[in-house]
Amino acid sequence: QNEKIRNGTNLIDGALEIKLSTVGIVNGCVDDLIQAPYYPQMANNNTYGLQAIPPVRAQMANDTFYAPGGCQELIIKCRESKNRLDADGNGDSKETNSLCSKAQSICSSGVMGPYTESERSFYDIAQKLPDTFPSYAYLEYLNMGSFLEAIGSPVNYTDSSDAVGREFLETGDMARESMIPELAGLLADGVRVAFVYGDRDYICNWLGGEAVSLAVAAEAPEGFAASDYAIHFPEAGYAPIVTNETYVGGAVRQFANLSFSRIYQAGHLVPAYQPETSFQLFARIIKGNDLSTGNVTNRTNFSSTGTRFADKRHELPSSLPGECYVRNIAGSCTEEEAAMIAKGEGMIVGGVFYDTEEDYSSEVSSQMVESTKTVKQQGTATVEVVVTHVLTGMFTATAIPAGGYRRHAPAAGAVLVAGGLVAWNGL
Repeated sequence: QNEKIRNGTNLIDGALEIKLSTVGIVNGCVDDLIQAPYYPQMANNNTYGLQAIPPVRAQMANDTFYAPGGCQELIIKCRESKNRLDADGNGDSKETNSLCSKAQSICSSGVMGPYTESERSFYDIAQKLPDTFPSYAYLEYLNMGSFLEAIGSPVNYTDSSDAVGREFLETGDMARESMIPELAGLLADGVRVAFVYGDRDYICNWLGGEAVSLAVAAEAPEGFAASDYAIHFPEAGYAPIVTNETYVGGAVRQFANLSFSRIYQAGHLVPAYQPETSFQLFARIIKGNDLSTGNVTNRTNFSSTGTRFADKRHELPSSLPGECYVRNIAGSCTEEEAAMIAKGEGMIVGGVFYDTEEDYSSEVSSQMVESTKTVKQQGTATVEVVVTHVLTGMFTATAIPAGGYRRHAPAAGAVLVAGGLVAWNGL
């Protein structure tokens, strides 16, 4: 509404212009017409060497997108109908709703769906199902009686609503419209647009995200350096995202106010997997600095330099053992655990189900051991020393780390979550 406020056509008295400087999108599904073809590629031709499904199934999924009557054709028909019969997007055209709902269903089941055969998480290709990282422990907190009373809620908390989801499916919401012109319009207004994608996510994978960033650059309308984005953003090289003195957390392509970052060893919820890299990148994006190093830049013509492609390969970490949360049985528990809960067997502590008391005691014990950092000998005494580094402020790189890169954080949920709390408290 900002433009209407500026030219006096806004009819709401006292409306305030929103001063928007930056929009960040983390592993976003922006446009199926652009991103859907990358699902088969992410399943079988990713930078981790994982073949999640047989090549023939990946090829069939790819064919479903391009075939006559397939995903691509249905999305185009959906959007043509929407522009003709439901230009305001009210969802009141039965024909449009039917076409768009069909497009969304076919794209979901035929192009994206074959990956389910891998029995791996949609949000982290490294994780076998059930996937319980990041932790669901917050569900217990949000459902505490004292919490619900404090916020005045008459109902308990759940993560999502199937009823609401069905309503969006009825109108084919995901297929109806491309957001590319809207994002390009932000660039035209001088707003920074930053795409950040963890490279282990499947559901909104980084390959499709990269394609979206290029589409936004190409779509940039006449106005603020519009033609420059179409030409110079694709030409910008991928520079390393230097997180600290010893770790490179990803690769970034950046030109003026548009950027695309691939974050290494991160799933859908990037900050949970790579907290320090996320913190540094967030701070640099907000400040409008060089996302590779944190240095101050001339944003109007700054362009990153580096490799043409973000094709660095990594080893896929082992799948983490899961935890069964009673407030998310379908998403976190095995069939055996769900059956035990239904029978009233096992034990529940803090919302987590354990087969036996011994299993609970064993897990608590292992967590206590993991918290010990070093053991030193002082005379005849053995002393445990816990070393804690408080992360504050923003790191500005003076050079690319030398002597090889270390893994910033192992694929152990508790360690990463702890790191995340330290990093974001620094903000």
